Amino acid sequence: MYPCVLKPFLETMKQQGRWAEIVRVCITGLNLCPDDLNTRLILAEAYFQSGFICLAEQETNRVRLDLKRLSDCCNRQLQILEFGQLDVTSLDSKVSDLATPTVAELYLSQGRSREAIAIYERILKENPGNNAAMTRLGEIKSSLTLPINPEGWDVDDSTEIKLYMIAILEDWMARIRNKQDA
Repeated sequence: MYPCVLKPFLETMKQQGRWAEIVRVCITGLNLCPDDLNTRLILAEAYFQSGFICLAEQETNRVRLDLKRLSDCCNRQLQILEFGQLDVTSLDSKVSDLATPTVAELYLSQGRSREAIAIYERILKENPGNNAAMTRLGEIKSSLTLPINPEGWDVDDSTEIKLYMIAILEDWMARIRNKQDA
């Protein structure tokens, strides 16, 4: 049975006081649709009316926890939507602020060597004397058998990089907020 069909049927049974049948139907319905909170609440009421107080309390607690998770999920979605209202054109300066070897290595570990190379080249553009970055850039490029371009590698798909950086930053922001809420 589908939840939209089940609820009116269960309400009719409640009016008739058929609590044992309601328990059986709710359990069957929850086996098919375990996340149906309405059915779970009716089951809790049926348990209570049948004298199974502990079972009623368990179902009520499960509904409460599911509602809390749903609320947290909605709050996170709202934060993502609010965070998503960024001015994408202002990201150019922010992306260069994130040009660190750690971010480059993160890209590399994800198989995004093109982005890692772009990050190392930004590092070298800002600090030409960084021998470690120059060495690592050479290693990455030679492992990909790419020619080393001293002027830097032009990244044609800068929009893709911006969107990817936004996704990473949103993920980091969500993790930071989760740790703050904990």
